Amino acid sequence: EQRAENRVVDREIVNRAFTTDEGEVEGPFDTLAGSTLMKVTAVHEERLPELEDVHDEVAEQYRAKRAERLAREKVLDVWYDLDRYDDSLKKAAEVHHFDVETSDFFQPGEPVPGFPSNSVVRYAAIGLRVEGATSTLLEDPLNLQNQEQDLPKEAFYLLQADEIQETRLPEFSEVVEKVRNDLKLEKAAALAKEEATKARDLIAAQIQKATAPLSASRSLDLKAFAEAHNYKFIAPASIPLGPRIPSIPGNNSGGIISRSIYSLPLGGVTDVAPATEYVREGETVGQRVHGYYIAQVVGIQDNATMAPSRGQVFQSLSQRLRDAVERDWSDRARQGAEIEFPSEDLFSKKVVESIKEESGSS
Repeated sequence: EQRAENRVVDREIVNRAFTTDEGEVEGPFDTLAGSTLMKVTAVHEERLPELEDVHDEVAEQYRAKRAERLAREKVLDVWYDLDRYDDSLKKAAEVHHFDVETSDFFQPGEPVPGFPSNSVVRYAAIGLRVEGATSTLLEDPLNLQNQEQDLPKEAFYLLQADEIQETRLPEFSEVVEKVRNDLKLEKAAALAKEEATKARDLIAAQIQKATAPLSASRSLDLKAFAEAHNYKFIAPASIPLGPRIPSIPGNNSGGIISRSIYSLPLGGVTDVAPATEYVREGETVGQRVHGYYIAQVVGIQDNATMAPSRGQVFQSLSQRLRDAVERDWSDRARQGAEIEFPSEDLFSKKVVESIKEESGSS
């Protein structure tokens, strides 16, 4: 409601300003700062620029517009004459002195080499489904800003499908090595996970043996266990709540580990978790497993040395909000009492008191 009232006041001030002569005063207007008067100090009449001031600019725009029209007409001449040259864009363009370039092969729907992905050339090329098919006239797809401002375009294009190759499945002899390597990696990943699961079960059994019946301790020296069973041991590191763990490869390394660590006591051991990264193969995205990991809590930092908790953040925000509300009502009270002295935020209390005494305000 307050915003709507402010807009009404603003419109009233602007409307009155355009009907007020120079030097006159209008008002008062009720604004947030109180009753306000408006004085028109100067009025500047609008005028059209003189011809000599804009002659060069107009001439340049005229030449650009004329060049655009001539370029469009010449490219259309090539398009109209295709049937005279066996529908060959190369022959027709050569007669009309235009350059013709042949792009590299590209898949249907992919950007045409040399043009951005949002170019109209890309969408025009999708419709060229047979060799010799030719597009209509395409205006410069790279100069989007000029199109929005209705200024001259920089170029015009005609597209023609020069050669179309059908895609096929590769011969087995061409992919046998890759398939064999993928199979090895798949088997190795399964063996690695199986080995890590066995290690986790063995650790759990040792924890159960080493733990007293009613004790909450789950102490186990994971470093000694790794050395005894020929596993790789990674030195202790401070683990933040996030998708990465220092010293572990992969852009999604240890996300499960770092989250599960926060529910464990000192000495606790996590479940087996993979460290992965996202990789692209063709048009598909998959996860590559770097290995399987088990983590143990060997130390817990005091919360005072780490990031603030949600409760602490909420308490800080609520205090700031409360202070802002108090300051706002303090300002409103001073304005309502019409006390004319500077705010305490700008001057010391002693200075404010002296000003109040001199002005006779209570």
